[in-house]
Amino acid sequence: MSKIITNPDAIKDIRSFLRGKIALCQGCFDILHAGHVAHLQSAASMADHLVVAVTTDEFVNKGPGRPINKLEDRMTVLSALSCISVVVPSTSESAVDIINLIQPDIYVKGQEYRDKPDPTGKIDIEKAQVERWGGKVCYTDEPIRSSSKIYEYNKIVNTLEQIARDRPAVITIGDYIRDIRATTILEEENRLVLETVDQHHTGGIHAILNHVMGLGAHAYPIHPNWPVEKIRTERRRIDIVPSGADIQVTTTPEMVRNSICILADYGHADLHEGYALAQYSKFWALNVQVNRANRRNLREYWDHYSMLAHRAPNLITMNADEWKQIGHISYLPRAQEVVVTDGADGATAMISGAHVSYKHSGTVVDTTGCGDALLSAMATAMGCGIDVETALKLGCIAGTLAITWPLNTRSICTKSLAKMARDLLL
Repeated sequence: MSKIITNPDAIKDIRSFLRGKIALCQGCFDILHAGHVAHLQSAASMADHLVVAVTTDEFVNKGPGRPINKLEDRMTVLSALSCISVVVPSTSESAVDIINLIQPDIYVKGQEYRDKPDPTGKIDIEKAQVERWGGKVCYTDEPIRSSSKIYEYNKIVNTLEQIARDRPAVITIGDYIRDIRATTILEEENRLVLETVDQHHTGGIHAILNHVMGLGAHAYPIHPNWPVEKIRTERRRIDIVPSGADIQVTTTPEMVRNSICILADYGHADLHEGYALAQYSKFWALNVQVNRANRRNLREYWDHYSMLAHRAPNLITMNADEWKQIGHISYLPRAQEVVVTDGADGATAMISGAHVSYKHSGTVVDTTGCGDALLSAMATAMGCGIDVETALKLGCIAGTLAITWPLNTRSICTKSLAKMARDLLL
């Protein structure tokens, strides 16, 4: 007898040839992993026979592109496991129909369903049907793993590989900031005096430059002649803003048209020419900061740069405080995507009126440079044709990675992002 049964009449007649106690497991089993095997082996130990019901393709609700493997392939792989007696299709949104056909003695779920709220109500209905036929619901205790998380991780790795393979040209436009980490600042005669300088670090648009090069892109910086020096200590921060800093444009029109452009306006230089240039690139992303060095009003800012009406950005990123100041998306240029970051929780992308969120798995404290890392990774990915949801996840992973070092002492890279993705998702 084949271990795979698809005929409903034969499924209903399973008890005629499976003698003894029957356990039933039901699920998608799209990407079979060690967690699945442990769960199924544990379920098999509870009865004389284990029947596994596999959700048909049309009822797999795990997001775009799922299932990866078609029903026939998923059933074939499961049938190769010695702990399984029979594999059958489950042709509805819940397991109720297959429970009524098989009438199992035990219906087995993973430990993630034990004492877990069931907002859909499906588990409660399935449990009621199992008990109606004299059976009971049991739970296994194997470590929780997720096919969806494996799928997300693989998409991130594939994205990183595509960027490295495409080697896109990325033009970075904005303020060049030199971060100075000071040991102490003394106050003498009503003025602040720097006593000891620990280190100098390249920030601003050069930090973004380093990030995109770490992804494997060709990067070209365009920035004012003089850097903005930001002196930072644990006590306070001083910003020294040079005056009369004009942007230098050294690119060719053809290069711009074939490039991804990232414009980061930190508020220290006149970037009119940079805005005009960015709009001719194939993809351009914009970040405009409000920080301790500038207290500008973002609504007035958008009015000032009325040239944005020529071509709105493909992507705008901002933090939650900046979003609160704007108040409503109607005050922004009509960007294709707008991303609002929240260092403690992740980020949300407003996509054509809908919201797609990515939440961190742990507590994250936003630090200097996290937003730059997110902007760099997300803009580069989207400029290479990656869908916004995957790009958003990659950007949040990049921002999470950036908290592991102070200021901009290091940069993201393909290898470190892949490792951080594995740690966060698997």
